[in-house]
Amino acid sequence: MQAFTVSWGERKGRRRATVAAAVAGALLLPAGASTPGHRPASTMAQVIVQALPGELGQARSAVRAVGGRVTRELSVVNGFAADLPGGSGAGLGAADGVK
Repeated sequence: MQAFTVSWGERKGRRRATVAAAVAGALLLPAGASTPGHRPASTMAQVIVQALPGELGQARSAVRAVGGRVTRELSVVNGFAADLPGGSGAGLGAADGVK
């Protein structure tokens, strides 16, 4: 049986060091770590927002105003799916443009 090997020449050592540093960095991060400005997924609630006729833009703005983000358009219900920070969905129903 013949064995095959791959060689990257002089860059081989640098690539190994880069991969090792990336793996070490990933292992050092706490399990719940997140990037600045983003909330951990565990504090976000997935919701469906239905907009009033002609008010889809205002409904999206209302979601962003409470720190949420639109994740998927749902044209069949004149709305969208969104992730909202926990507890912020209760007041969204009274927002302009939201049915």
